[in-house]
Amino acid sequence: MKLLQLCLSPDYGGLELYFRDFARWLETSGESVYLGLRTGSPLDRDLSAVGTSRIEFSDRASVLPLLSARRVARFMDLHEIDVVHVHWKYDLALAALAKRFARRPVRLVHSRHMDMPGSKRDPYHRFIYGSVDLYHAATHAVGRQAEINLSMPADRIVVIHPGARSEFDAGDARPDAREPYTERPFTVGVIGRVSVYKAQHLLIEALAALHQEGCSVRGRIIGAPESDAYTGELAALAADLGIGPVMAIAPFCQDVPGALHQLDVLALTTIKETFGVILVEGMLAGLPVVGSNAGGVPEIIDDGETGLMFEPGSAASLTAALRTLYHDRALAQRLARAGQAKAREQFRQERQFERVLDALRCGIKDP
Repeated sequence: MKLLQLCLSPDYGGLELYFRDFARWLETSGESVYLGLRTGSPLDRDLSAVGTSRIEFSDRASVLPLLSARRVARFMDLHEIDVVHVHWKYDLALAALAKRFARRPVRLVHSRHMDMPGSKRDPYHRFIYGSVDLYHAATHAVGRQAEINLSMPADRIVVIHPGARSEFDAGDARPDAREPYTERPFTVGVIGRVSVYKAQHLLIEALAALHQEGCSVRGRIIGAPESDAYTGELAALAADLGIGPVMAIAPFCQDVPGALHQLDVLALTTIKETFGVILVEGMLAGLPVVGSNAGGVPEIIDDGETGLMFEPGSAASLTAALRTLYHDRALAQRLARAGQAKAREQFRQERQFERVLDALRCGIKDP
């Protein structure tokens, strides 16, 4: 099978990291991998050694979709591509047109990593999504959205969660190897893009409340800033609430496993995260995790069994969850062990990639 992996995104968030890891893994699986990328993008840089051949576009690729689509179609015909796999939603129109222009039959598969708010049943979207042969949803919630908002037949939808790399697995001893919280600060971290949408201010408010109760706490917010303004607001909030000296805000780091090792608890404060692969990485690393009860988080955390959930947007609810973990060391360890076991069984990246590849090969819904 010859696969064209298409992603012209200029960004480098969760979607792009998934594309990067999947493209690298595909090449090791023995498949013929071809890449469609934006020239000079982070993906173009990181995947310079991957792929049998590639087609690249400048920023103007979307401005002239018909010409670009004919170029993609010629590339697919030349290399006898069997499947074009689209990850970034803005590439779908390009791929749908290229499929129409190609001289040979090509299957179009779309991996949907984000929510789809609102109906998409106008003629434009009917053409685009009507060209999709297989819709890979990152969560069951996203799969249901496709059925409702796209009128997508259920037999064309497959749900396969993202996974975490094996390097995050900390081994069996991690949950029991930490000193009691009474001998050092209780350290809670949030890792991900720093933005209003991610709601990192909730962590600051929650830790400030615990600090006022006499708990020894420390916070870590790690991620690339979406704007300097929000990062400044977070620092000012921590100072105003009296925890500035123990609240660190650090830029994105490549060594996420190392960053997780410095934490006692990993939190995901986003009001509604589509999935939240960082939670899976934290679970695999042997940490108790806390996430909001919305979006794809309930498909990761079994509340009270493999982690704790809190009311979306509520600093008080997050405080209560962290307070429980602070005072109940045994519960924290049980949640960490159960979460790690679930991540190993259900969310290993290699296993999930194998399932996606099987879907690409046959287009049959995974039971």
